[in-house]
Amino acid sequence: MINYCNARQTTPVKLIKKNIKTYINGFDKNVPDEFYVTENQLDMFSEE
Repeated sequence: MINYCNARQTTPVKLIKKNIKTYINGFDKNVPDEFYVTENQLDMFSEE
């Protein structure tokens, strides 16, 4: 990692932050409609 950072004129901290940025950004408190689960969808898994 140190060699990679030296070759690209960056620091290990900046490299790590850049790589985890996509995982930690973009999480809202509201769930998008495409991922929203209704009560009727949960009935598919109920045992009869």
